[in-house]
Amino acid sequence: MGQSARVTSVEALQDFRHAVISFCESVQAGLCANQMESRRVLDWLVFERPAFWKRKIEELQEEVSQAQTELHRIKMMKAQGYNVDDIQPKRMLEKAKQELAEAQEKQEQVSRWTRIAQRAVEEYEARARRLADLVEGDPPPVVIFLDRAVDSLDAYLRVEIPAGSVRESVSSSVVAVPSTGAATDVATDSEKK
Repeated sequence: MGQSARVTSVEALQDFRHAVISFCESVQAGLCANQMESRRVLDWLVFERPAFWKRKIEELQEEVSQAQTELHRIKMMKAQGYNVDDIQPKRMLEKAKQELAEAQEKQEQVSRWTRIAQRAVEEYEARARRLADLVEGDPPPVVIFLDRAVDSLDAYLRVEIPAGSVRESVSSSVVAVPSTGAATDVATDSEKK
């Protein structure tokens, strides 16, 4: 025979049913919060960060251009015989180029992390959907199963024992639970005495 359980209290199953409903509600709330947070992070990576780095790169390109223009002007003055220091304009140009390169690297990192995050969110959502299928519904499928089990056990306990039955046959009675095929042993009040 398949798995069996010795049920001594139908009320305990009903209490368990209430706990399962509470658990399902908590899981649903958690799944919803995770979905909202993952969407917020994706929006930040997909929309906010690329726009920020695009503006920053444009600003830095302008700074590089201005630094190049200033250095070119200083070189022209030197070519005309003026005694001009070109060290500071060279430093400014190198600094602007370095900042531009760093910003371009950050832009590439955002693009790479966006792809990684999108894949991770898709994988999470696929797994979360399976969990949601178990806890969603009005009532959830697991609660429907528990309701059927309680109804079956209640019906079994209401069955009267025919006169002349052997008491030992009652103690080993088995009830089949509807949707699983698993068997459940039930101790009746008369057995407890």
